[in-house]
Amino acid sequence: MKLPVNCCVEERRWSTANRSVMWGWKRDEGKFQRVIVFIGEISRDTNYAVYLKRWFFYYRNRCNFSEAETLKTYFDSEEILSCIGRASIVRDRKTGLFTIEVRGGPERKYGDYLLSRLMNRRRRKSICLGKFPSPCTEPFDLEIHKPLAIYVGSGLSYEAGLPTLAEMHERFGVDSKSKGCFTFGADDPVPRALSINVPKTFAEFVSLHLQSMETEPSNSHRAIARLISEKYVVRLLTDNIDNLFSHLDVDFMRTRGIGIFNEPHKINFDRQEKTLLVGGVAADRRSVIKQARQQGLKIVVVNPYLPVSPNSQNLSYIRAQDIWYNLTMEDFLREIGYVA
Repeated sequence: MKLPVNCCVEERRWSTANRSVMWGWKRDEGKFQRVIVFIGEISRDTNYAVYLKRWFFYYRNRCNFSEAETLKTYFDSEEILSCIGRASIVRDRKTGLFTIEVRGGPERKYGDYLLSRLMNRRRRKSICLGKFPSPCTEPFDLEIHKPLAIYVGSGLSYEAGLPTLAEMHERFGVDSKSKGCFTFGADDPVPRALSINVPKTFAEFVSLHLQSMETEPSNSHRAIARLISEKYVVRLLTDNIDNLFSHLDVDFMRTRGIGIFNEPHKINFDRQEKTLLVGGVAADRRSVIKQARQQGLKIVVVNPYLPVSPNSQNLSYIRAQDIWYNLTMEDFLREIGYVA
């Protein structure tokens, strides 16, 4: 599928970029449910036109009959029928609500596999809220804590001007920022957008990947690269998909795995690593921080405490013995002399 965008970045940036797209959410609240899955591979031609290959799209919304009917009018558009496929609507006997769903794309087999795993995931009975120690006001002593491993999340990407995870939630209609809640029923903006222009909507879904190719690393990215060159940092872990460290020729390990699921990323830290510095990570979805703590590393968290989405786990991994700086990574790195 050709997308209505061009990507004119130099070949070096294109070759080191993350062009594999994988997004997916399952939201349950009472009897209501919403599921969306979107995967694909980004390519381009000699004229820099962008194409989406090996893609799969799935959408499901369980809601009241009148709202399901409203959504069905969008999914019956010629645009969706020709690009994705026909939607179905059935009554859910267990809840008495109505479920509308549609799926399509050439990568059906793998998409259905991911979808089955997502649908089998149990809903959380409760959200674990953080019990934070008081923010640390003492200067961070780099010499005492070295050598460090650094684990960074979407907060670092945000400093470079990339969308936050909360913004991506909005693009996929997962959350309603204005209402401060999950999106269910006819309020969902995605079916309406698809009914008007499927390729344009898909271009929005892959926009973070394309924008990452054109984005310059932030001051924090450059400061971390310097800390690595000076041997203060011996391991760099990231949960981000942007590959911005590649622009600086810095090696890193991505912990995200199949990002749709909160899969632990197994890590054996070296005995010499004393501290895990965690920057811009909202939740320990890959159990990286948990493993570092179990292996005896000191945990130092740098985060301005900004929520990702409604009812989200935000810094719930912090423990009383951890050190927490209520700062952005840029401000933290400035305080230790690595950002001008």
